[in-house]
Amino acid sequence: MLVPILFIGSQAASVEQSESSQTMAHPSEIYFSSIPANPNVYRKISVFSDPQLKKAKGEILPNTPFTIEQLFVNDERKAVFKIADKGYVLADSSVIFSDVVQETQEKKQAMWLKPGFKVYDRPLINGAQEKNTPLSPYTKVTVLRTAKTLRDEFVENEGQGWVNKAFVTEKDNRMEKVQDLLNSKYNSPSYGIYVKQLETGNTAGINPQKEMYSASVTKLPYLYYVQEQLNKKAISPSTTYKYIPEVNDFKGCLLYTSPSPRD
Repeated sequence: MLVPILFIGSQAASVEQSESSQTMAHPSEIYFSSIPANPNVYRKISVFSDPQLKKAKGEILPNTPFTIEQLFVNDERKAVFKIADKGYVLADSSVIFSDVVQETQEKKQAMWLKPGFKVYDRPLINGAQEKNTPLSPYTKVTVLRTAKTLRDEFVENEGQGWVNKAFVTEKDNRMEKVQDLLNSKYNSPSYGIYVKQLETGNTAGINPQKEMYSASVTKLPYLYYVQEQLNKKAISPSTTYKYIPEVNDFKGCLLYTSPSPRD
């Protein structure tokens, strides 16, 4: 609960309006009337050794866990937090906020991880810890639920932890990994590569639309057919076939004279 200058619990403090007043709080300040859960700061704030906030002794940085022990009004009629093992800070809601999960939703579904993700032991709030897991990009995970915080939205991966929702996708992204590999090793005008994931129809390639001489790629369907016949027991690995000159006597064939044809 937030209140403008200055109500705290049952304590009320009047504010002098004259320019000569030495007790008037800054008009932009809005003080807390209760201690926020799991406090955090939007930006670096100063910590003081005295309740009147005169003697600076340190600072609190964003996403640094700290504990508020007490909320009170100091002699200058300002709301002050007493910070455990640190000192005192102004109880100003423009810089301090309650960093907690805003809402959760059960949502079990399969999703795929994107590169760059980090795994946390809870939705990313102040105090959340990064975890080491066996998870890797382009792999499928089971999402159990989503959670919203003031920072972003996160998903819980079954048995692993929480990941920013921006780093998961409902789309099978394994072909993106294939494309990354092609780009890193075979990105040349001399290559023509086309890969299609039959299950999803997703594709990857290098110059996939460019016409090129197929070279030994034409052997692939032959190998597939032979393997299929082997699987069906129609032929056996010991089956032999005679090589005859007629295999070179058709339109478009390439005839090699060396080495000589062999049986």
